[in-house]
Amino acid sequence: MFGGQVMYLVAVDLVGPLIVAIYQPLIPVFTVILAMVTGIEHIFPCDSSSLSKVAGVLLASGGAVVMIAFGGGESEGQHNDHTRLVVGNGLLILQCMCMAAYVLLQKRYVYAAALHDPRRERWIDKPISMTAWAYGCGAGFMWAVAVPLGIESPEVLNFPPSVLVPLAYAIVISSSMCYGLLTYANRVLSASVATSFWPLQVLVAALVSRFAYHEELTEVEAVGGLLIVVGMLVVTLGDLTRPEAVFDVRDPSYDMILDKALPELDGQEIEMTSCTD
Repeated sequence: MFGGQVMYLVAVDLVGPLIVAIYQPLIPVFTVILAMVTGIEHIFPCDSSSLSKVAGVLLASGGAVVMIAFGGGESEGQHNDHTRLVVGNGLLILQCMCMAAYVLLQKRYVYAAALHDPRRERWIDKPISMTAWAYGCGAGFMWAVAVPLGIESPEVLNFPPSVLVPLAYAIVISSSMCYGLLTYANRVLSASVATSFWPLQVLVAALVSRFAYHEELTEVEAVGGLLIVVGMLVVTLGDLTRPEAVFDVRDPSYDMILDKALPELDGQEIEMTSCTD
């Protein structure tokens, strides 16, 4: 968490806020790729729900990128220096992968492991404790950087009163609460589905700007927003229609389904099919 935030801030300075904003909705795409490469999740060609998940993630992420890149906004402070662009984009790729890895590692080594270890059951019963530990470690690293910087340059810690409310909102709502909700969602959903709603923040920001600041939506932004909504519907419907009897024992995202289904199927005949049938 600490490393991802550092790379994010450095990238803003190197390539500007526009390119940084374009990368953030791509976190679900990186999650799907890492999940497939590491074997944490599997995409079954014959399973419509798996294909719906991939298609929905690509649609929503593509729509968010369209809204940001072609929505008419200008990036202040963006640099054209080749070295800065290469380094900045590289940091953004690593930052997105760090966020994807955070969700996937949480799924694999916290929730999946807790199903088979009674000592870890508290992680399933109280998923917010996972967020608390993650933020505690991240805050420790932040303090390790902030304290020496504050001693050397005290003026960097002088905040004007106008930023206190936005800062409090960023800490309590958009950071702590949202990561807590993401942790809970990751407990009951697959990691790729949990992160697939990330692009919605772009659409919500555009709608809030429309009604709060009377900013007109362009046609391109409307198309991008439509892609996001369609992508979210495809992901959600695909996950809801996923057959509970179709699972891969190597995939920890199906462990809870398996543990729930086996007692209910006790004494019943189960017909096994394969993609080649």
